[in-house]
Amino acid sequence: MTNEAEKIEADEQGDNWRCMCGNRPWEQGFYSIDEGVQVVDPDEEHWRTNEYVCAQCGRVIEGTTHVVTRRVDLAATISRST
Repeated sequence: MTNEAEKIEADEQGDNWRCMCGNRPWEQGFYSIDEGVQVVDPDEEHWRTNEYVCAQCGRVIEGTTHVVTRRVDLAATISRST
């Protein structure tokens, strides 16, 4: 189980993330997800969680605090809908 105090690195503006696995936005990236761990567009209609999933290791990150809230099986995430 993931330690709830675990946080990813981010710069002072909250950008330029670096996950503990080494993933960066320009590498595997991070995707906005909903409550069901489905990848969604980051808009008001589809995205209410403010959570992202690391596309390399499956850590779920709260977007404002950068705290890792849990880890998911990447095979269980559903691809971004268009």
